[in-house]
Amino acid sequence: MRRTHIYGLLAGDKTSPTVQARYGQVLDAQVGALTNIIDRAKSRIELIRKDRGLNPMGVAEQIAEEGRAALREIDTLSAGRIQKMESDAEVARAALPVRVPLPEGVKDRTTITQELIEIRTFLGSIDAIDRPSFLKQAAARGEGLPFLAIQNAPSMIAESLIPEPKFAKIREEYLRTAYPDSFEFVDTVDDATLTFKSNTGTAKITIAKEAGVMVNPPGE
Repeated sequence: MRRTHIYGLLAGDKTSPTVQARYGQVLDAQVGALTNIIDRAKSRIELIRKDRGLNPMGVAEQIAEEGRAALREIDTLSAGRIQKMESDAEVARAALPVRVPLPEGVKDRTTITQELIEIRTFLGSIDAIDRPSFLKQAAARGEGLPFLAIQNAPSMIAESLIPEPKFAKIREEYLRTAYPDSFEFVDTVDDATLTFKSNTGTAKITIAKEAGVMVNPPGE
């Protein structure tokens, strides 16, 4: 059984298999570096508390300064990596498919126009409350034509069949089914970034409590 880290930090083996495979080493290195910063700060703070040459105010001031120095060190350690991971996520997200393409082997939409019209006619014949369920089932089966039928319809017709925000959400379900690798990569980067930020925050809170100082966002 894996033991919880003494400071509550999450290393690679505490994450999902995809995060561990792609970012495990990054998270392990972060946990090691944060642990060293916390241990060093706690050790120095303990020495300050034992310094008989300082009055209580002097002890509090030096401990606070030690804490602020450790917080700055954590910010310096984390800022660049967080920026890089967020940039990776932005690039990956920009590459995600947002519209349903023509079926494989179909080069011209006019060749399936009649089929798309028939699908729209069918959707219009069922209760509006049942249309999202129909589309969700199509998404689960990996059927793209119902989405293509709405996506390529005149805007007034498409909106009359299903409101755009709801359609876009269900269409993403289909795209996730059709392009799992692309979406999995974005989810992996997002999860890894969240874990990295969480570790940073946990370390800063640990230092702040030990030194009796406030935690400020990076750069403040």
